[in-house]
Amino acid sequence: MTNLYIRAQQEWGNYCKSFNADLVVTLNTQRDNPTYDSLSKLISSLFYELECIEYGKNKRDLYGKVCRIERIVAIEEANKTHAHVLIRQYGSKTSEEIIESIVLVWHELNKTKVVSSNSYLVSLEDYVIRDNDAVSTYVTKDVAKQLQKGKDVIDLKSSFICKHSNKQ
Repeated sequence: MTNLYIRAQQEWGNYCKSFNADLVVTLNTQRDNPTYDSLSKLISSLFYELECIEYGKNKRDLYGKVCRIERIVAIEEANKTHAHVLIRQYGSKTSEEIIESIVLVWHELNKTKVVSSNSYLVSLEDYVIRDNDAVSTYVTKDVAKQLQKGKDVIDLKSSFICKHSNKQ
């Protein structure tokens, strides 16, 4: 596992660090055994809805590459498939407002109510990133586990990184 961890750190650790995310969220579903692909589609739907809320549906559809929320999605197929999402702050919203939007839309997509018994669907402990190195190391641990199974953990379908971002 050590060689895989080093490979994961080289391939994705530095990538996640250089992304310089502002927020991290862990997403779970109520499905008994979600697949990698089904969770990827659900996360893509989440960010499409959030982008429509932020930019308006017409503008989002018309200017798809500009009206996007930058994020890296790492889907881990552990006991239960879940995702760690690194997000850059967007628009004029505060971190709290962004997280509130994510929680509301994620619950809507999962067809659940926002109640304390469903709080596991969006893990919000320390969602503001204070140390990108620590968060990248945590995601890299998941990458190493998946590489051992011959899979990748970074989901390029539901991730979006603007090539011309000022932060990169």
